[in-house]
Amino acid sequence: MLKFIRDSNWSSKGHASLLFIILFLSFLSVNLESYSQTLEYSPIITEINLMIDDLPASREMKELIPVKEGESFSLRRITESIKQIYKSGLFSDIQVLKEGEKRIKLTFLLAKKLYTQKIVFIGSSDIPRNKLKEGLYALREGSSYSEDNLSKAIEELKQVLNKEGFFQAEIKAITERDPATSQVDVSFVIRSTKRFVISKISFTGEVLLSEDELRKKIQTKEGKDFIPSILEDDIARLQEIYNSMDYRRAEVEVKEQIFNEKEGKISLLIEVIPHEKIEIVVKGAEVPLNLLRPIWEARIFEEWGLAEGRAKIIGYMREKGHLFSSVNSSIEREDNKILVVYDVSPGERYKIQNISFKGMEYFTPSQIKEELMIGQRIPFLSGIDGARLFELPREIEFLYKNHGFPDTGVDLKFEMQGKKVKPFFFIEEGKQEKIKSISVEGVYLFGQEMLLEQISSVHGGAFFQPNIQKDIEKLESFYLNQGVRGTEISAEIQRMDEDLFSINFKVKEGKKVKIENIVVTGYKVTRKSTILRELSIREGDYARYDSIRETKRKLERLGIFTEVKIEELLVSPDKENLIISVREGERNYASLGLGLETRNEPRSFAIWNNVVRPRGTAEFIRSNIFGSAAQASLVGQISLKEKRAVFSWEQPYFFGLPMETFLNAWLEREERKSFTYERRGISLTGIKSLFKKENMTLLTTLRLARTTL
Repeated sequence: MLKFIRDSNWSSKGHASLLFIILFLSFLSVNLESYSQTLEYSPIITEINLMIDDLPASREMKELIPVKEGESFSLRRITESIKQIYKSGLFSDIQVLKEGEKRIKLTFLLAKKLYTQKIVFIGSSDIPRNKLKEGLYALREGSSYSEDNLSKAIEELKQVLNKEGFFQAEIKAITERDPATSQVDVSFVIRSTKRFVISKISFTGEVLLSEDELRKKIQTKEGKDFIPSILEDDIARLQEIYNSMDYRRAEVEVKEQIFNEKEGKISLLIEVIPHEKIEIVVKGAEVPLNLLRPIWEARIFEEWGLAEGRAKIIGYMREKGHLFSSVNSSIEREDNKILVVYDVSPGERYKIQNISFKGMEYFTPSQIKEELMIGQRIPFLSGIDGARLFELPREIEFLYKNHGFPDTGVDLKFEMQGKKVKPFFFIEEGKQEKIKSISVEGVYLFGQEMLLEQISSVHGGAFFQPNIQKDIEKLESFYLNQGVRGTEISAEIQRMDEDLFSINFKVKEGKKVKIENIVVTGYKVTRKSTILRELSIREGDYARYDSIRETKRKLERLGIFTEVKIEELLVSPDKENLIISVREGERNYASLGLGLETRNEPRSFAIWNNVVRPRGTAEFIRSNIFGSAAQASLVGQISLKEKRAVFSWEQPYFFGLPMETFLNAWLEREERKSFTYERRGISLTGIKSLFKKENMTLLTTLRLARTTL
């Protein structure tokens, strides 16, 4: 039994203190031992292997793995690594195998993302190949490939075949993969399709026209194969016929399709519901009814339809010079008929003279005309039509808002001069809102003055709220172009006075990121050196976004890739890998042409009045020769009187120098009445951009030619 005595002596207190010290030291020794064991037995990653599509990966691809040998094993770190690898966009499946307890061996199993290269259709020649390709959405040439997408593509093809009259189709897909480029060729074998013959076409509903007359209007005929796509076009055609009869809201649809599987026949029942007849009448002026008919096709609020029609008529009349026209509108009903009447008072027709501006101080008339692109195309005329003239007040007000005038008012007035009119705009500018102070806080990587140079807002300048958001975007782009990632920028705006504002940009800077590795994938024929020399950024450089975009543009300009993708893969707070994925295009192009040419310059449109002779042309182009992005072409032309051959060689570099080079050689021979001549020659042309800002280009040509009579 334990007792707690309030007035205990020193001896009992000493025993209690000694017991407490012993317990504390025991607890401390246990925890120290546990901590030392944790350090001793913490799992360490001793080996990392990478397999891509069951094959050992190259050293370059191993750089994609963020986790490194020698690190402590952590499930969280492995999960983050998987996410980072997946962000590269190169792989469709990622698995990680772990072996060992204390000394960990990791094996990353990656499956490359596949892309569809070619799609081929095999089957009856009656099957429309172009419509099959147009109807594919799940699988397209150049898109990603997967088994799920392949299954969806088969179902889409069946729908297209049904629409084209090929029913109950059996489709088998055959795939062939190129392991070097991860591209897949897909062949769809189409067989066992069934067709149906139309046995009868009948109509129901309030048809209005005779059935025989309707049958003549459509391409779907009794006794012919049933093709749903043609029937769909026929339904639209019948709809247009009823619309032209002023039944603007008519409904035409296939009500019934009866298939006879045994006999391979089908009967069709088409229903017609004309609804009310809507006639549109315009009095007082010639206005195209096509301008108004679309308004009344759907069921709308009639008052809105009348107002919309009035606005369209007034705009049309103003374009024709009737600046002061007016329109009254009304609706009359009678049985199943609606009569929409627009009564136009056109007024006089005027020629618009030069426009002028009054009341403004901030802009000059020439500045307003330049900003609003009001040209002086014809002397003494404004160069704009009446419709645009009445839109200018709103455009001028918006122009002033962009320069800090929120309350500007513009009135359009006219000075009459007989059949001519001189418009002028009276502008009440109002007060301008300005920026009293502008500052940036939270910056350490760059000076405040450098950041203020990047934006359009300045001390004492005009204040316009949307411009502040544009300035934020400019600052974000500046940080990206300096290799900084993760920057967050916001703006705090305060009204200091009635028309003065203070702007404070709050910046939460990210970190400067360097390129640790550049990984290039997807090339097969192209040399890696051809790709690398187009890079505007190197390993060890800061990840400048403008340089990354320039790299993408330069690779696309080579003309040998159908797709170029560049992904940034962050491997640590201050390092990232740059993943460049390319897809090579077709290398060969051939064409043949056959036509007629006249011996002399044609003097009549009638071909029989000119001496003609046949002419044939053949062309062959081979691109990306030797994987260097060079291109060679051979063009031959032959007729009864002349022969011509041209060879061209084009390459982006000249002995390693970035200069577009063109080598052309030609040989031609022509027979004439009194003589025959032969001409041959060669030319070498180099094009080099000297100064991009000044847009200066150096063009050098060396040409040798010889003519023999």
